[in-house]
Amino acid sequence: DFNRELLKIYYDKFFPFLAMFRWLSYRNDPKSASTGAQKDFFNRREFDLVLQGDAGNEIHCRYTCFKDAEEYRSRVLERQPIRMEIGAVYSHPPVKHKLVMKDAYKPLERELVFDIDMDDYDDIRSCCTGAKLCVKCWTFMKAAIEILRRALREDFGFDHLLFVYSGRRGVHCWVCDAAARRLNNEQRSALAEYMTMVTPGAGKCRADLKLTGMEELHPAVSEAYTICKKWFRDDPNCILNSQDILRAGPHLPNILEPLVPSERDKVTEFMKKHPEASSKEIWAELEKIAEERDREAVSFKQKSEAKVLLKDVTVQFAYPRLDVNVTKQINHLLKSPFVVHPKTGRVCVPIDPDHLNDFDPSKVPTIGHLVEEFSSTQDVNKTSLRPYLHFFETGFLQKLEAKSTEEIRALSDAKTTGALMVLHSESCLTSRELGTNAQHSAGHPMQRLGLCVGRVAGELCRPVGQAIWQVEAVISIWDADANAKQVSRGLASGVKSMTCKVYAHVDVGGYPSFALPIQVGRPEETQFGTLKQALLKEIAQRVTNASELDYDTLCFWNQDLCPIPDSCSVAAFAWEHNDFFLRPTPASDSAGSALNESRAKRGELSYYYAHNRDRRSLIAKPQATSQPARLPMPVKVVAPSGPTKFNTKQSPFGTDITKFETLDSYTWEDNDGETVKVLVPLDGVGKLSPEKVRSHFGERSFELLVEGIGGRNVRFACYKTHGELKPEECKHVVRANRVNLILRKAKEKDHWFDLFKKRAIGDDDDP
Repeated sequence: DFNRELLKIYYDKFFPFLAMFRWLSYRNDPKSASTGAQKDFFNRREFDLVLQGDAGNEIHCRYTCFKDAEEYRSRVLERQPIRMEIGAVYSHPPVKHKLVMKDAYKPLERELVFDIDMDDYDDIRSCCTGAKLCVKCWTFMKAAIEILRRALREDFGFDHLLFVYSGRRGVHCWVCDAAARRLNNEQRSALAEYMTMVTPGAGKCRADLKLTGMEELHPAVSEAYTICKKWFRDDPNCILNSQDILRAGPHLPNILEPLVPSERDKVTEFMKKHPEASSKEIWAELEKIAEERDREAVSFKQKSEAKVLLKDVTVQFAYPRLDVNVTKQINHLLKSPFVVHPKTGRVCVPIDPDHLNDFDPSKVPTIGHLVEEFSSTQDVNKTSLRPYLHFFETGFLQKLEAKSTEEIRALSDAKTTGALMVLHSESCLTSRELGTNAQHSAGHPMQRLGLCVGRVAGELCRPVGQAIWQVEAVISIWDADANAKQVSRGLASGVKSMTCKVYAHVDVGGYPSFALPIQVGRPEETQFGTLKQALLKEIAQRVTNASELDYDTLCFWNQDLCPIPDSCSVAAFAWEHNDFFLRPTPASDSAGSALNESRAKRGELSYYYAHNRDRRSLIAKPQATSQPARLPMPVKVVAPSGPTKFNTKQSPFGTDITKFETLDSYTWEDNDGETVKVLVPLDGVGKLSPEKVRSHFGERSFELLVEGIGGRNVRFACYKTHGELKPEECKHVVRANRVNLILRKAKEKDHWFDLFKKRAIGDDDDP
């Protein structure tokens, strides 16, 4: 039922290239007019096209990428892969990975994915083994989908989930929320560990739940158990009946293991008296024993054991068995939805989690059946693939696109409106290390300024008065004794004497933007409420309508919409990179999401992270781990590394540079587009008259001159750029506290690895 001719027809008539492009581009269309869209986003996505060799072997075409939906379709039709796998979005188009410096080519984002394979249930299923799958087996998958969906939605707040039948014996889950896509490997691993309660092939039938000093199971575990019980015992096609696990067989001794001898004797006697008893009837007898043990329990240990006596067995048989290695790595490839499984001929179709009982894997259309249907109707919408395409469009894609549109619109707006606050110690990293690691957030106050504003868009933006106020706090306290190269863990590394500085960049409609240097005390003595009060006081002195910012109606939030109490100490977040935002308090927050419903129902217990318990004790509201969105290209940041320099030579543009101080601090970015952008921080430069700021551009050079800034003349220049320029199309743009240099490349597709050209063999000594 699977051959090359059928595959050619399937790709041409059935495969939803446009819908797949819309999903994987997240509204970042190359033809979009929005300034918030990354037009090369889809082109930086890796695909692996698996071709069939002449000898029947598989040939993997890694690092494949497509510019748009049209190229996506044409290339696939040309090569006709027997399988397609989807990877991460990288800093550069994957096809160019060998042309880019090794450290510069890196994955930036990728959907959080889970893989559930029926092979991992072989130690507990009795109906099938290996690659075989039947309706009885599928109950395990239904339980896994419902449990996974609840945890992702209520424990982590993710909304955009896509469950896909693998075409043979498993299920894939794609978590497509922006926060999920931007998790790094460490965070994905932590999340995978949180979701793991059962280890496949452990040789025993117990999940070994522990109460660890609590009288009841944690709500997250209790919720999972409730769903497990439904599919294990209560559903008409429950696991107890379909697998008949309590009849004499390999599983029975392990299930009876936690019983004391007298209890085991009761079960054995019941089975002898009722040799035809079903597993469900035997389970009812076990429940009576558990209830009796609970009534007679005296000590806390006895009560705990009684409560989990049968719950761990239920969880062991019904809880999803995840292939955690698929989840942990951001660059892991996973089979694309809507491809055809080469061994079964079945299409990898999406599953509607609201109608799990309606899905039957044996009725999923095969490629041969689809081609046969099409040959008689000549209409894809009249084939058996239509309901799956319809659900993908209306049940998943439309909701995701609506959210993506909001994020891109907010990202576009946030480029001109917002506020950025960076907290860091006075001990800075060296210029070489700045910008090379996501955790290296300490450094020059202008580092990441204007670039991070975009990533706090979307739901984190809340209008206050006539302006949108966004405050991002990156808290990193560095150990000076370690040469500022290692982030301190708590306050145990001798940093108690260090203080924090706040740099807030504020853009408000009708007012010039400004920077706020705010000195705060030692981190262990500074609370978020104190920080908020100092910030609002400084802003109120500069902005008239800032009086509308009421202290009591605002609080700091983390990126996962979890409020941080005013009484919480800054020191609680001292050991790692954290982002926080100033926005309305929970009372004014919007409701309706599964996350907010969970928070309202269970309060602090809505979030539960088995790992990192020590940190939870310091923080009033536990947080889900997430990583901020990274830039599409690496950004090099250079901070002042020494005293001010004076040059005694004349510049190539005829400037007497002995009258100017040379600036060393700047940031730059190359987004593989037509221009290179250089940001030069100059506090108060926006107040100067236009003639005080001048620039000159050459084919391989540029020069920025600013006169009368703080009583001095300054210059920033490069006399041998990495690539050639179009001088007539270069310009400078003055902002409130910085000057942006827009350098137009002579060669549009030329990628710059640095701003300055490095000297090589054959280069002249002088530029």
